[in-house]
Amino acid sequence: MDVREWLQANSEEEYRRFTCRLVESRYPLLGVRLPLLRQQAKELLKQYEEEALNRLDDSSFEMIMLQGFVIAGLKKPLTEKQELLYRHLLKCDNWSLIDSLATSFKGRGRQREEMYRFISSLKKDEHPYVRRFVLVMMQKYLDDDHIADIMDYCRQLGKDEYCVEMATGWLLASAYINYPQQVLDITGSLSETTYRHARGKINDSYRITEEKKKEYREARNGSKDQ
Repeated sequence: MDVREWLQANSEEEYRRFTCRLVESRYPLLGVRLPLLRQQAKELLKQYEEEALNRLDDSSFEMIMLQGFVIAGLKKPLTEKQELLYRHLLKCDNWSLIDSLATSFKGRGRQREEMYRFISSLKKDEHPYVRRFVLVMMQKYLDDDHIADIMDYCRQLGKDEYCVEMATGWLLASAYINYPQQVLDITGSLSETTYRHARGKINDSYRITEEKKKEYREARNGSKDQ
């Protein structure tokens, strides 16, 4: 069974309709669940290694997602697959492809700093979903060594595409748990969409005290935004 046949055999119409309500893409959605796609990528890698990419095309959303999972799973140094990864990022046209790919990289071990250097090289990329990839990956680097650089990047973004602003707000809300002052320090530089999204995520967090939530609500535009 080739990949197209496998996708058709594992598609679910109800799940396809559900996904279409959440994701806009130029690629047709078939309705194959994420765990099945991850498992299929592992099987393809086991059988074909890098040649697995030759068995995948751009005919559907799920095919594009499989390509990302295969690239992430290739047993080779990051330096040897950066070009493959970047070309793949340029194909991505929605948050789901980007966020699912980002979670495939663990951000641990020998390649941790190598990956940070790679995402840092993409900070000024013009493609909004490349920037979203940078922001989602930065969730794995909220530590003393990287927090200043991450806050500087968030501050510089300003007004941006909606997918970027939403990812920035999510990242800032995550950072606020352990680095509240650093997040407060750049609040005045954020777009209104980014600020509101970060505020919402912070308000919903069980890991942030009510006092700290109130401090963020009042960090910009006084108390009228409460």
